[in-house]
Amino acid sequence: MKTLEQEAIGQLCELKGLEPFDIKPDGHCLYASILDQLKIRHDQTDLDVYRLRSIACEYMRNNREDFVPYMFDEESLQLKDIDEYTKEMETTAKWGGELEILALAKSFECPISVLMSGRPIHIVNENSAKPELKLVYYKHSYALGEHYNSLHD
Repeated sequence: MKTLEQEAIGQLCELKGLEPFDIKPDGHCLYASILDQLKIRHDQTDLDVYRLRSIACEYMRNNREDFVPYMFDEESLQLKDIDEYTKEMETTAKWGGELEILALAKSFECPISVLMSGRPIHIVNENSAKPELKLVYYKHSYALGEHYNSLHD
């Protein structure tokens, strides 16, 4: 699976003229990838992964009606508390995903696209005017599991 995923992503990147930029697989990879994109596409250099976590969580708390429907915990079959969820996301190295991508795209008023193997490119907040942030998602290629890297032109 790892080889197939890497080959497919390599072909997609070549087709789009993009090059994956390696981000450390440490639980902060989504935020570090977005941070890299903000630096190169928005010239924003005054942030770090912890500040991005806070920005995403603050947006989610301030717009809870947009996020509560996605707080269903399949193990307990109950809704997670959004305040508990965002507190954990903000204060630990918990992996970010779709909810955090949406919150950051809205916070920075820009589209965020995610290239992945076997699926069309997923774009969040597509109609924003600011430059698009470009990420690549790996499901099988990293020992720790799911991973995001930044994409450079």
